[in-house]
Amino acid sequence: MARFSSFVILSILSALAQAEAPTNPVEYSQDWEGDEFEVLSGWLAYIDAFDLDCTTYRGYGYAYTIGAGQVAEIADGVDSKVLNVFSNYDDGNQPDLCLKTSVYREVTVAADNVGDYTFNFIAEPPELVGSNTNGFVKVLDPAEGYSAIGYESVETTAGGEITVSFTVDESMVGKLLQFGFDTLAAGYDNSGMQYDNLVFGAASNSGGSDNGGNAEAASTTFNLLLETIDANRRGTAIDKE
Repeated sequence: MARFSSFVILSILSALAQAEAPTNPVEYSQDWEGDEFEVLSGWLAYIDAFDLDCTTYRGYGYAYTIGAGQVAEIADGVDSKVLNVFSNYDDGNQPDLCLKTSVYREVTVAADNVGDYTFNFIAEPPELVGSNTNGFVKVLDPAEGYSAIGYESVETTAGGEITVSFTVDESMVGKLLQFGFDTLAAGYDNSGMQYDNLVFGAASNSGGSDNGGNAEAASTTFNLLLETIDANRRGTAIDKE
């Protein structure tokens, strides 16, 4: 389980209004210590292509299968297994483009999922670290060309313990909630960032906009998920009682 002697703690608060605690929160935790196929199950990837300025959209994007040898792999970190996220160097139009590679989990929002959430993880820079890497939470509307109707992102390039806070509101019911990581890199530039000890869950509803999304302000469910890290039981069922 990766730890740092000093943590870089970053927090982004959702611009959306504070919501009630979700009745049935979306929950996920992972430390990558199990079978590679098992721990990557349910993870998706999508690549957006730009000109080498990394700004002008090339007009195409495509889904990529996790486990196909690119964009995400289980690697050896400082003292534990980590998820290494990096660019799709196999794209046939390389090296004459810039790629935004997103690796994430996706859930269709239900009415009882509405509420405040916290996405907490550790970023551990690899040797070939990218210069534009991020953790994010977003909600996309498939009926509107998968446009983002909610988006929060935190840079991960400095490494350390990082938190993203996000509010799912009633307008997002039936839309796609995604949380994960992205990296933007031109050509064959370095693009990697390693992630460990992920916890996504309901945040406290008692702190308003001051909650900051850190573990201390998180909900009981969130802290139970955190406890599974310390017990080396990430990915197992949690007894909320």
